[in-house]
Amino acid sequence: MSIERRTQLLEALEAAPPHLRRIVKPKARIIDGNWDLAAFAYQQAFEAMWDHAIARTAGADARHSSSLIVHPLLMLWRQSVELSIKAATEATTGQQPDGVHDLAKLFTRLLEARQERNDLERDDDDLTTQVARLIAEFQALDVAADRWRYPTDRKGRPYRGDAVDLDQLFQAHAMITGWCDAAGVEVDQANWDRG
Repeated sequence: MSIERRTQLLEALEAAPPHLRRIVKPKARIIDGNWDLAAFAYQQAFEAMWDHAIARTAGADARHSSSLIVHPLLMLWRQSVELSIKAATEATTGQQPDGVHDLAKLFTRLLEARQERNDLERDDDDLTTQVARLIAEFQALDVAADRWRYPTDRKGRPYRGDAVDLDQLFQAHAMITGWCDAAGVEVDQANWDRG
């Protein structure tokens, strides 16, 4: 974060205000249409914001951060996990993932798709159980997938604030996205073995 650069940009606003067409331009990227790379991009964004949240809690108890950036961090966590599940599902089925945002339903669908294939390991291990539990717990906290995007629910009722154990949030993210990444690699290997 550069205060000097921000100051320069703000001072330059009067002389040259931004124009949306110059800010956002269509440009082909390697990530276009690629679920794995989209998931990876959000994993990186989550980790960068997590690093920032940790830096902001220096000297404080990082296990119970209630900083203003906690909700945006949780939103990135959720989006990263959702894209990781969808990337693993797309790799498993070869089809566009469901357009739902319920993490538990998406993970259940991924497990079902993996079970339908006869060339993948069974998902009856402790790690898969732990990943499913974490996903279900997080989904229960954010049923409508909007808890950390907006200050109120759809009926205008305010969401309460949250204190977050940043270390465990990072570990949960690594466990879930790592499981999904490994599931995708396993599918790639099985597809390669089939020829």
